[in-house]
Amino acid sequence: MLHQQSEVEVGNVVSDWNNSPTDSASASAVDLLTTTVNQHSDTITSIGNRTTSLENGLSTTNANVAKKADASSLQTLQNTVTQQGNDISSQGTRVTAIENSLTSGANLIPNAKMLNNAQGWDGNATTVDGYAAVSSARGWQPSSAPFEVTPGDTLDLSLMCLVDAGNYFRLGVAL
Repeated sequence: MLHQQSEVEVGNVVSDWNNSPTDSASASAVDLLTTTVNQHSDTITSIGNRTTSLENGLSTTNANVAKKADASSLQTLQNTVTQQGNDISSQGTRVTAIENSLTSGANLIPNAKMLNNAQGWDGNATTVDGYAAVSSARGWQPSSAPFEVTPGDTLDLSLMCLVDAGNYFRLGVAL
């Protein structure tokens, strides 16, 4: 026969079954231990969540750092951009010089200001309203060689002429 949970009492009055005081102490200890284990479980869970959050943040930081250029690459890029800026500036200066030479052009009429007593011109050198002029029936006789003109060339010609009444003016341009 197996017997469990016996209670022995001293005295002449029988009482109901009671837990042993040592049993109650053990139950309190178990309750305290359960509470402590639950608290540690909550703490461990919280630490695990914070660790996961830190790991995710570190992964994001590492990914962002990997996207950043290192100092050497950045300096190389800066040097390239600076050189390209210098090249563009130099080319702009050259283009401006070419434009200036194209728009100012060369004077194709020798001694257009009629200096040295209208050298190269047929007639008498004079001035009209402050401008150099030649009084002549023939005017300028070209002494320069013809020059080549190709299709699409633009020539700027200008002329100032004063003709007395009864005279005529004729301009001929041979192309």
